[in-house]
Amino acid sequence: MGSPTRIATRAEKKKGDKPSFFASIWQSITAYFRPLGQAVLHGDVFTYLSFLFSGIGYFFRGQEQEVLNEEVVHLDDGRYDVVKTKTRRYVNQWLRGLFYLAIEAAAVLVLVFLGIPNFARLGLGSLVEGEDNSFLIVLNSIITILVLVFWFFIHLSSIKGVYASQCLIEENKRIKGAKDDLHDLIDEHFYLTTLALPVLGILVFTLVPTVMMILIAFTNYGASGIDAERFTWVGGSNWGNLIGFGGDGFAEVFFKQFLWTIIWAVLATFTCFFGGLLLALLLNSKRTRLTKVWRTGFVITIAVPQFVSLMLIRFFLAKDGIVNNLLVYSWHLLDSPIPFLTDPFISKVTIIIVNCWVGFPYLMLMISGILMNIPGDLYESATIDGASKPRMFFSITLPYIMQVCMPYLISSLVSNINNFNVIYLLTMDTVDPDATYGKLSARQSDLLITWLYNMISSGSSPRYYLGSIIGIIMFAVSTIFTLIAFNISQRNAAKKGA
Repeated sequence: MGSPTRIATRAEKKKGDKPSFFASIWQSITAYFRPLGQAVLHGDVFTYLSFLFSGIGYFFRGQEQEVLNEEVVHLDDGRYDVVKTKTRRYVNQWLRGLFYLAIEAAAVLVLVFLGIPNFARLGLGSLVEGEDNSFLIVLNSIITILVLVFWFFIHLSSIKGVYASQCLIEENKRIKGAKDDLHDLIDEHFYLTTLALPVLGILVFTLVPTVMMILIAFTNYGASGIDAERFTWVGGSNWGNLIGFGGDGFAEVFFKQFLWTIIWAVLATFTCFFGGLLLALLLNSKRTRLTKVWRTGFVITIAVPQFVSLMLIRFFLAKDGIVNNLLVYSWHLLDSPIPFLTDPFISKVTIIIVNCWVGFPYLMLMISGILMNIPGDLYESATIDGASKPRMFFSITLPYIMQVCMPYLISSLVSNINNFNVIYLLTMDTVDPDATYGKLSARQSDLLITWLYNMISSGSSPRYYLGSIIGIIMFAVSTIFTLIAFNISQRNAAKKGA
């Protein structure tokens, strides 16, 4: 048995700890639904009607309120005065009720005219019925379901709002009328007005395509011999093909390209970072002369559009390009051209080097700005304490740079997983020597994103179902990397703050 003091300390420490991830989620869920339970237990007839018809209770919520009016009066002596008078008015919340009823009516119309006709043909056995378009059946069903989910949460919000108005009236507290709601939309809650359109855009142009992509992974959409407009469900057979149950070599190619994508993302991120760091240190060194000239030369890489630089480099490094012509025919240094972009290993090395050329100037400018803002007192104190230059770099310069650049490195790592330009523009005309890769419209230098593009744009037989699987996995990998990286950076920031 521990001492009372030790037991109390442990209890206080446990009480002060933050709740776990799952505990915080549970607390949020209970906090969201608690007002609904109170509405069921203590609501009046208008609150209960709002369970059936969204916002109907608002039409019956009103109260007499005293209003202070101010009027500017012109006096006889030329001056102006403000006359204040008090009047009473009846405040009603009809605008809120009309808003919620309009959303419910729109949801019902979508369900009747778009949802029900397509739900009837959205069978697990087949999507094909006569001359129907399977793609539209799935798409219309997704839109209907998302609209109903959106309406459901709006409906719950209306119930909680009606019950909150009931409580305010019972406690003789002021409620907001239609005029107050309009004022809030253009003043206090203006952010809701301005964010409504972007949120709608995210739902239409991001969420709907994402759900559609996930569902296509369970169909044979784009398979050989299948009509582009009529496809069927195949369940998990596509995912079985991914883990090796199929005989077309897809699993082997996928895991190789997945590994190369991760390696590429890490190398592309950190080679550009350390290359930019080295250049920034050299340009900020007191021994470097003509720093403006050097910096201007490197910035030209940013000024020229990236696709122009990559296209020119592709022509330079081609089999009959300038570099091979010089090495083989002009200088006679080699007997045969170097396969910069066709050999599987050499092409990967070439891609990483070219990416450094087009990528490190961004980091150079960023880190140069950081170096200029590091307090000089830190270096002076370290010099007085006898610290060497390497020690000052690893104890002052690098931690300061990493603290500022960490969010950029995280976003750069995720964007490099989906880096399309560098890979595609350098290797767009090459053919992989491996027949399995050629059959799957892939190259060994491809990332998952470029392989996906080649797969769904491969002439008459685009494999949309396999492309959906790749897209889902890319989304999952990017999300995991982002969450882990931000969690680590926040933890390090909290430790430094403590």
